[in-house]
Amino acid sequence: MILRSQVPVSGTLPNALVERLYKHRASFLRSVSEMTSLLLGFLCLLATAAGQHSPVDAQPVGLSTNWQQDAFFRRQRASLMDSKQALIAMINELRETIFRQQLLLSQYFRDQAAQPVQHPIPV
Repeated sequence: MILRSQVPVSGTLPNALVERLYKHRASFLRSVSEMTSLLLGFLCLLATAAGQHSPVDAQPVGLSTNWQQDAFFRRQRASLMDSKQALIAMINELRETIFRQQLLLSQYFRDQAAQPVQHPIPV
């Protein structure tokens, strides 16, 4: 938050905001990059863990089960597989979204750095 006392006398609030953003953009980009890296690492681990479990449809030898229970567990397994596939798709979509947002953010700050900060001419 910028207080009125922090705004230069010759400047305006928007110019002060731009100057403050320009000063802190490197640390902001670094913190966003670190958070994004941590989140992507977590998502990769989650996707890897979800992908390692394969469904097992084989019934253990020598155990007799009720056909209704067997059907119930097959439906549950199928439902879990569908949920797992949906989760993996959402994780991949989130990865792409984070990557695109990081690109847009870095492009925005590159554009801001390329534009000179306009100071009002004192009269």
